[in-house]
Amino acid sequence: MSVWKCLMSGMTIIVLLAACQATPQTKAVHGAQEEQYTQAEDADANNAVLEAFGEAWNESMESYGGKLKVNINAEVRIPEAREWPVYRASTVDYTQEQVDTIADALFGDSELMSMDRKFSKEDFMDMLVDAKEALAEAKANNASDEEIQDIERHIENIQKDMQDVPDVTEYESVTKELVKDESGNTYLRASVNTGKGAEAYIWVQNNETGTSETSIFYADTGIAMSNERYCSMHDRLYSTDKIEGEPSFAEDEAITKAVEFLQKLKISDYTLEGSVCKYGDLQEDESYKYCAYGVIFTRQYNGVNRKVTYEDDRIISGTGTLDDGEEYIQLSKNDKITVIVDESGVTGMLWFCPSQIVSTETENVALMNEADTKNAIISALKSRYSFKEEDGEDILELDIKAIELGYAAANVKNVNNEYRLVPAWVVYDSANEPILGINATDGSIL
Repeated sequence: MSVWKCLMSGMTIIVLLAACQATPQTKAVHGAQEEQYTQAEDADANNAVLEAFGEAWNESMESYGGKLKVNINAEVRIPEAREWPVYRASTVDYTQEQVDTIADALFGDSELMSMDRKFSKEDFMDMLVDAKEALAEAKANNASDEEIQDIERHIENIQKDMQDVPDVTEYESVTKELVKDESGNTYLRASVNTGKGAEAYIWVQNNETGTSETSIFYADTGIAMSNERYCSMHDRLYSTDKIEGEPSFAEDEAITKAVEFLQKLKISDYTLEGSVCKYGDLQEDESYKYCAYGVIFTRQYNGVNRKVTYEDDRIISGTGTLDDGEEYIQLSKNDKITVIVDESGVTGMLWFCPSQIVSTETENVALMNEADTKNAIISALKSRYSFKEEDGEDILELDIKAIELGYAAANVKNVNNEYRLVPAWVVYDSANEPILGINATDGSIL
């Protein structure tokens, strides 16, 4: 990543969060069973279906002239649930009481300072140094005249904007009270000096108007928010082969610290989802040095974990409103908490889209049999990686480590703030990353 690209990733949390997003390669295929899910014949019907799966799935396939190779040597993970209801769920906002409890646990009596502040001459000088480095790099790499001119204009704007600002950043104290933004949603944005060399940050965003994403974001890394290393460190790494080095502490230790952290925040209705992801710190050569674990927590339904599907769940995802003429709205619905732990302890938390159950639509939905499920997964993998059909001669080889049955979100036609929780098969690669989720009742991609 060039210095210029890093520079233009932004200087505020909003822009940084947006810069961490990824673009899905395929659009979800919605199932045909929109209005009514089929009730299982009896309580034991699904048990018989699931018993046929066994404990492992071994198969290999090629597609797109051999440019996509899939090696399935997968453990089949099936919970002990005897019944599989379909639920209607909706997102909910954080209460003031929740925000007070979390902020008190994180910061105690420390003064909260507004993040809505003017930058100081010191801030602008840092920006100017970065911009001049970007200009030198662009010229050295024979960048286009347009890119060079853009950087030069950026330098001029920095020099102009820094004329009438304070020498040192002036902070304004804020309370923990949620306030309304211009769209009518409530939020809290604050920073706290924790003595690590850079402020800790908390960002709470509610979605009363249906125009935003409900989330709580916390970071205390000792890295300034404007530093692009922050974004890379907190961006989930799907390509784990780029990570260099070995962790200095065990995954179990990270899990223990994450559990204790949620207990400290008095968050008790989430359980370990079952997967732990790696985070890295972006180096100058664009490689990733191992940095932290991301321990994932979700809710349980009928004793079964909610799973994280391939949906861009890392930071903030989703576009469009019902006014755009879309029947299905792609909003992030992965109700989950990721606690980020490095060798120093917990350095961050990402909590998205808390939810509540609205109703039970089907008491025990009929699940697809083994053969239909496996065919649906293979078809979905071909669809998910269909870009290989036009993607040169390079071979993409996937190693499937596991498939697991749990709950996942499915869109509801013409509804924005509600969704279904359906039994779903989630597919994991060799790095234990969820790369695909399909509806276990009809095989549609989630």
